[in-house]
Amino acid sequence: MLVSNFDIIQLEIQGDLENQDIRNVFHYRILTDAPAFITLDDVFLQWAARFDSDVMFAFTNALAYRFISAKNLTVPIQIFETGISAFGGQAGEYLPVHDALSIKLVRSTGLTRNGRKSYSGITESYSANGMFILNDPDTLLFEEFHGTILDFVTDDDPAIAVSFEPVIVGRTKDAQGVYQLDLNKTNRIANAKMNKKISTQNTRK
Repeated sequence: MLVSNFDIIQLEIQGDLENQDIRNVFHYRILTDAPAFITLDDVFLQWAARFDSDVMFAFTNALAYRFISAKNLTVPIQIFETGISAFGGQAGEYLPVHDALSIKLVRSTGLTRNGRKSYSGITESYSANGMFILNDPDTLLFEEFHGTILDFVTDDDPAIAVSFEPVIVGRTKDAQGVYQLDLNKTNRIANAKMNKKISTQNTRK
């Protein structure tokens, strides 16, 4: 998939837990010193590997992400799709699928609302009294994955730097009354904050 500097991309990872479809969507602004369009297929796999190491370690090994897709929202014809293998890093019993860990994506301006990511698959060993138990270094690792610029190097040219700047893309209602992503409402994520109180289906209503 081809991208250029300042393009907005969408990454979606798809998986399953107890035969339930699990998906998470991320948006980034591309920052690169490449003089023209570059191919980022290898970088998307680097991103998936970092997601596996920085996020999946905290969840049950019954949770598996098996597919990643990327779309250049600035140039919509540019699409990338491939299989991946990202499993949770914890054995043992886990909480019901509707119990989730929530990450608040703090907006940098009032252009959009704050964002949020939710993850199912919390193990009993990482929870107590309705709280997610994670030490400070691992909490920081988790938050930095969601709220800071991620740096990569392309296989095609290691001299070219590529960074993913996390953003929130707002939505605007179209003529049919359907809310669509609006790139004019692209808002840099200032930081990410983990809410260690485990949310349930009832509390998310």
